[in-house]
Amino acid sequence: MIDLGQADFKTYFEVGGSYFSQNNYEAAIPFFLKSIELKKNNGDAHYNLGESYLYIDSIESALKYSKNAIELYDNKSYKSDAARMVGIIYDKTNDKENALKYYELANKLDPNNFNNLKVLLDNYLKYNNSKSNEILSQIYNLDPTEPNIFNELVNIYKEYNKNEILISFFKTKLSEKNKNIVDGNLYLCLGRIYFDIDKKISKIYLIKAKETFSLLFEKDHMVFELIDDLVNKIDK
Repeated sequence: MIDLGQADFKTYFEVGGSYFSQNNYEAAIPFFLKSIELKKNNGDAHYNLGESYLYIDSIESALKYSKNAIELYDNKSYKSDAARMVGIIYDKTNDKENALKYYELANKLDPNNFNNLKVLLDNYLKYNNSKSNEILSQIYNLDPTEPNIFNELVNIYKEYNKNEILISFFKTKLSEKNKNIVDGNLYLCLGRIYFDIDKKISKIYLIKAKETFSLLFEKDHMVFELIDDLVNKIDK
């Protein structure tokens, strides 16, 4: 570690942060450790140190400092972030019970946080927990006009071979009175899901998506390139 002489907490913390931002986690660790030595109760230093240890697979140390951050933070959102990281660490070690415990704590501390709900849904689906349906609805209701939410849902359900559950859920939403952007997102995602299941049905939904989006976007919008690419692959 570079000798910073009589430098204060902030200096060591910022140097550690600089190394961290460069993905040089091993170099960052000594500076975060020194910053904690100078200011033991700083939640950010413990959090960053825990995350640094996580990235180099030093699990015991990652857990220690991440749990410290939960206790040291006053802000519930920050506590939630630290709790979610502890859950991720336990997930890496296949500790099912503790991973779920901290994911649920994170969600309790900061409800309707997309990142919390996403890891919780992933955990529930992985272990066939029936609570996944409730979390699916919560994620969808965060903002059904946001395509990134749909993309995440499609990827998660595909990973666990549970496409039929998501198809059924999306179809129920099509029966409601939605804004056009929501209908377009639903049609597009159904088209993407069916692409690997039934290309004839996939094309039907993709065409509906294009028709819906054409009422909302200019012709050069990137969504049309995506839809046309998928349709062309089906027609080949």
